[in-house]
Amino acid sequence: MGNTLGAHRRVGETGSAALWTPVDDELRERLRRDPHRPRYHFLPPAHWMNDPNGLIQWRGKYHLFYQHHPYGPLWANMHWGHAVSSDLVHWEHLPIALAPTPDSPDQDGVYSGCAVDNNGVPTIVYTGVRGRDQLVCLATADGDDENLVTWRKWPGNPVIPERPANLDILQYRDPSVWREADGWYLLSGAGITGVGGAALLYRSPDLVNWEYLEPILVGDLTRREPVWTGTMWECPQLFPLGDKHVLIIAVWEERTTHYAAYAIGTFAEGHFTPETEGILDAGILYAPQTMRDDQGRRILWGWLREGRSKAAMQTAGWSGVMSLPWILSLRPDGGLGCAPAPELEALRREHRRFDGVALEAGG
Repeated sequence: MGNTLGAHRRVGETGSAALWTPVDDELRERLRRDPHRPRYHFLPPAHWMNDPNGLIQWRGKYHLFYQHHPYGPLWANMHWGHAVSSDLVHWEHLPIALAPTPDSPDQDGVYSGCAVDNNGVPTIVYTGVRGRDQLVCLATADGDDENLVTWRKWPGNPVIPERPANLDILQYRDPSVWREADGWYLLSGAGITGVGGAALLYRSPDLVNWEYLEPILVGDLTRREPVWTGTMWECPQLFPLGDKHVLIIAVWEERTTHYAAYAIGTFAEGHFTPETEGILDAGILYAPQTMRDDQGRRILWGWLREGRSKAAMQTAGWSGVMSLPWILSLRPDGGLGCAPAPELEALRREHRRFDGVALEAGG
């Protein structure tokens, strides 16, 4: 299949033993004929997709990883799917990046995380699941491979082997990582029993040895205004934007995914002080993640959740859509601005312009 508008093609499949999402001829034809399957939002080849993961630009290419069940259209058996683009519009499917390894810290699932450039070594920091444990793990790739196809899990996983002992943690997952002058920092999403969601801060010199510091911010599950933030924060990420810092979270409550929220404020000495709070998207977007590209833009993707029944998703053979990429900015009124990436203008067709036309009320 050519690299055409709204199309996705496989790269490097010939002679490769890599794991691909299996799509037989019957399912491929069913997907092709489905009038409800989006044509220009990113989708996996088939089956289930949720959170965007590991957003990174490497050697000029944008890499989009995502939570993926490659064997069915319902949530289960999480892997990391992978696609690459040079223009944010046309995406090429790559082999599955990470899959659960039997008898390992991620034997029951490879959950959400991020990707960073560790001095030329592409590094994924992810949530490994074994039983009730959800702990921080690493994987690395060869930096000379512009497609980042082959990932090797760190033999010492998990690199954070336990939750903070001084907190009554309800849930714990979804690391995001960034570098400061004094080393690497990591936020883990969490929920504190009877208190609310939290973003837990760690520090490391090398991405392997981590020291727990403290929560940068803790929610209050009894507070409803200006934004209710649930019992647990999934997918927290802190990043600079203009002269402020922004914290984004996904609001979770007892297996219910509510919405994505944000706070704009200041970050100093391990503490985040919010000044403005809001709901990131009033629709179906959840689990957002951002990256900074080589133009200095802060780009966000999110998972667009399904409203269909499980039976409908089973019949369709797919579930979950990735949002279009947004460019974030600070608005003059102190809120968070979001605009479609200008590259998406390439999707426009058959322009029409109307001048000097007045519309009457009720007309």
